[in-house]
Amino acid sequence: MYECVRTILAIHADDDLHRLALTVLGQFLSHKDANVRYVALQELVKAVGMGKHGIAIEKYQEKILECLQEPDPTIRKRAVELLRAIACPSNV
Repeated sequence: MYECVRTILAIHADDDLHRLALTVLGQFLSHKDANVRYVALQELVKAVGMGKHGIAIEKYQEKILECLQEPDPTIRKRAVELLRAIACPSNV
């Protein structure tokens, strides 16, 4: 599933397909495996870097904030990077 999401985000697919990929990544943020949460955060950071997905990712802000409570420092770091990337006056 992860590789499918990466492929969708890498190609210039239509917006509906991109939203579906972001939804899957948002679901990965709630997964019990820390590795799955880490790769979800990493891919979401990349998606924000593309420039047009920041607003779509904002709806997962609560799940991202929960990642700040993780014992794993790499997950916390990715969560902070993602929160910084999606920060704007309306969600701060």
